[in-house]
Amino acid sequence: MTRRRACTVRVNMFVFLLNMLVLLPSFGRTQTEGDSNRIRQVDFYNFTYQPYCGGDKLDEPVQVKQGAFERSFLGQEDFIKFQISEIIFGDLTGDKRNEAVVVTRCSTGGTATFSEGFTYTMQNGKVRLLARLKGGDVADGGVGKVQIKDGLLKVERSAPTNQAAHCCPDYVATTTYRWNGHDLVQVGLTERRRIDRANDKKKD
Repeated sequence: MTRRRACTVRVNMFVFLLNMLVLLPSFGRTQTEGDSNRIRQVDFYNFTYQPYCGGDKLDEPVQVKQGAFERSFLGQEDFIKFQISEIIFGDLTGDKRNEAVVVTRCSTGGTATFSEGFTYTMQNGKVRLLARLKGGDVADGGVGKVQIKDGLLKVERSAPTNQAAHCCPDYVATTTYRWNGHDLVQVGLTERRRIDRANDKKKD
């Protein structure tokens, strides 16, 4: 009787351990997948930013609601108009967790509109600014399309020549960055390509 009971206990323990070996990998994947997508739960369309708007930082941060912020100054022609133009996600730090890149546009009352980028990560369950993407006027140095691929961040910026009209840059410069543990550093040379507006209009 004692031998039979001991045998049954050993069999039950074997079955239990076998089940644990089967379940643990899937549990680990679930945890990793949940962590990697946590930053997607952040509502960057209702968020607080500290933009440069083409110059120094604004005196006060802007609190975006539904992707936009606007404020006029009483008795002055100047105003601030700030909006979100694009948000992308991808792993930049190599920890199998997504980061977020937010591209914004800002106007302060003149004819120029400035674009820049903010890169965010999750740290101890909170959103942290990882790095800023230097921008400029949307027609001269402003951040356009961004992409995260294979752990690298590709950033397109307008790059007009002297022959281009101020409104319409004739070239786009693409710079690739990687995270070195402290900052985004450039990888390789910046690539330039001419903008083919005729083909762009056909696609539209």
